[in-house]
Amino acid sequence: MRKDWSIGIDCFLMIICAYFYLCFNDCQPLYKRIIGVAIVFVSCVLVYKSRKDRFKLITFCVILYVNITIAFSDCFTDGQRSLPYYTLVWQVYRNSIYEIIFLKALFLFLCVVNLFMKKEETNTVHIDTFTSQDNPICFMVAYLIMTYGLVTGYLSMEGNVSSYVSGTTTLYEYCTLFFLIALYYSGKDKIRMILLYVYSIAYIMQAILYGDRSSAFPMVLLLVLLLFKKLTLKDVGIFSILGIFCSNAISIYRQNYSLNDFIYNYINRYSLDSIMSDTVSQSYYTGISLVAVKERMGNTFKYVIDYIGGIIFGGGYGNSNITNLGKQYALNKGGGLIISDFYFIGGVIGVIVLGIILSIFIRFLDRNIFSMDYIWKCYFTIMVFRWYLYRSFDLFRGVLFVFPVVFLAFKIIDEICTSMRKNSFL
Repeated sequence: MRKDWSIGIDCFLMIICAYFYLCFNDCQPLYKRIIGVAIVFVSCVLVYKSRKDRFKLITFCVILYVNITIAFSDCFTDGQRSLPYYTLVWQVYRNSIYEIIFLKALFLFLCVVNLFMKKEETNTVHIDTFTSQDNPICFMVAYLIMTYGLVTGYLSMEGNVSSYVSGTTTLYEYCTLFFLIALYYSGKDKIRMILLYVYSIAYIMQAILYGDRSSAFPMVLLLVLLLFKKLTLKDVGIFSILGIFCSNAISIYRQNYSLNDFIYNYINRYSLDSIMSDTVSQSYYTGISLVAVKERMGNTFKYVIDYIGGIIFGGGYGNSNITNLGKQYALNKGGGLIISDFYFIGGVIGVIVLGIILSIFIRFLDRNIFSMDYIWKCYFTIMVFRWYLYRSFDLFRGVLFVFPVVFLAFKIIDEICTSMRKNSFL
């Protein structure tokens, strides 16, 4: 019975999606609100399906939060709930057909992910433990790399809520990856674990000091995954409320990097709208602007080569950074949400392909066969802020390419160390 119910919901959502594409072909406030509510609904379905797996539960709860902000701030009030007026002035593509196109594409993406998700009743309680390898050399190499990344992490910072730019180095952004590698080779040694927890606190505090939410929250999520082996919807709800407050508190702090009149500024800035995120609204508008640029440029599939090259050789390769490319034609402040790159390159087909790829990867991580699966799943989960809220490039380069390459490199070091130990006993 439950299986029939789940299939019925999936089919209903796809029918609604088809209806949007057939009938919602101009920009009307009612259309935006209807699609916004539909996006929140499918996000809730994904959360419900993921409730037995804490990794997917956290992932889709973050996605739900982002989509709630999009619906109630951007679809209902055109961003006025979360962004100041002087920011909205230059966002000329709000209330245009490009916004409707972007919303339909986002809903389509979520429906595709939902359609290919493993059905709820086939999910079992996953084993949330892994066999830690005892290799002090691999541990120290990873720890030294991430320590160097912490010390040299920030190139610059700008303190203005509407134009804040996180000037972090590339290595700093991968510190959480090396943290997981160090955890994998810690052997659960008490001293090594203490070093890891000390590092995580230092990393979070430094990110907060610089007003860098996108760096602080992945490490916070990683600590939650390490400390809480079981999470329910209620637990995630409580953590979400705390996270929203902390996110907005950092936003207030980085306006002038001062705590003077903090409570007054917080109430004056957010009031009853404190659940909304200004970062989400900025990223949302970037996605709309990229749709407008694509429609103007016509054939943009040629950039797929640059995109793939960027995944392998880095974000500076050619025109792999679609957001920066779009900025040459329409002002944006970064981000664009997960679908922006693929819609820019491949339109609706690109969005469908992206949804299928994400679903396949989630099912792949569900296998829980190797210890690598555990830490890979951790990394996928904690980076949801980046790959969903900002760009799909962060998913493909950071999670799907860089992580396995780094893991393989450390595996080779581990094998060399093991071989040397065996030879020493001969």
